Amino acid sequence: MPGYLVRLIDTRDMVGFFHAETMNDLLAEVDECTSAEACEYARFPAGGIVWDSKAIPQGIVVQEAGDRDRRSRLVAREART
Repeated sequence: MPGYLVRLIDTRDMVGFFHAETMNDLLAEVDECTSAEACEYARFPAGGIVWDSKAIPQGIVVQEAGDRDRRSRLVAREART
């Protein structure tokens, strides 16, 4: 499934990264967040995005009020590393 980088033509603001089997699928996905006609599209060549060093740990934001203690433990653990 090809990947595409999409941005607005006028302002060059980034819309996002998308994967789609067909151009119609791509336009439908983009149209969910902005006008597909107002965008330009660049297809990604084969490859990927890689990190050549250790990834930085990120805390987890828990949306449920009952998990405040769990969130505090995760933030505290991240601060120690």
